[in-house]
Amino acid sequence: MIVVAITSLIMSIFDTGYHEFFYIDKLDKGVNKYVVDKERKKEAQVLLKEYEKALKDFDKNKSKQLKEIKEKNLDKNTTSDWYDELFNEMMVERVKLQQLLISQRIQLQELITDSEWALIIEQAKKIEEKTKLKEQKKDAKGKSHDAFDKQVEVTDENLPDGVEKQEVIDVLIKYQMNFLELVQMKQGIRIGEDSQLGDKYVTKENLQELANELNEARFKLSQGFLDFLNELKEITNEEEWTNIMKEVNKGI
Repeated sequence: MIVVAITSLIMSIFDTGYHEFFYIDKLDKGVNKYVVDKERKKEAQVLLKEYEKALKDFDKNKSKQLKEIKEKNLDKNTTSDWYDELFNEMMVERVKLQQLLISQRIQLQELITDSEWALIIEQAKKIEEKTKLKEQKKDAKGKSHDAFDKQVEVTDENLPDGVEKQEVIDVLIKYQMNFLELVQMKQGIRIGEDSQLGDKYVTKENLQELANELNEARFKLSQGFLDFLNELKEITNEEEWTNIMKEVNKGI
């Protein structure tokens, strides 16, 4: 269960997603379907293609970073400074991408009429509802809170009694809370949950504020990851460390 916790944490730090930046599901399909004027539609499609390229480049680099972190995970001597440098590099790249895509959304809003925008948002809300139902069914089957309780239980059972064990458990619980905070925040990034996300006149500052909140939650996760690794290093030998991290890497 320790492995589940670390793996979930790493993937939350690395994850990307279309609507995290545009905050509207299937915006490209909405533009193609509802923007009437050919010239405006063409301009909008150019912006969307620029977005796709930027995200593709971001994900390509992310794949390299994942490969690198899997290699470093196996080395117990990998320092916190190395992870810090990697996470900082990732955040710089993410912020750069967010700024570009938020700027593009503002440009799209200016290209699309109020009536066209209303139809795009109506379609997006229907897609959101379907996605939400799928997530609810998945959560019901996954029983994530039960899994978190089990993580603590198994950690407690498999470590020798003492101050060090309690410190590891405390760090694990802190990580779980930060992880849930990010999950809940991302679930709230829906036009059905937050009216400003579907607002044609939402400002760049409003969108940037939301992006900053997500970035802050990711920063907490990265620090939780380092805290957990440092605690784990104190109570494992080389063989135990390698075995645990091999399992972690399977989930990355």
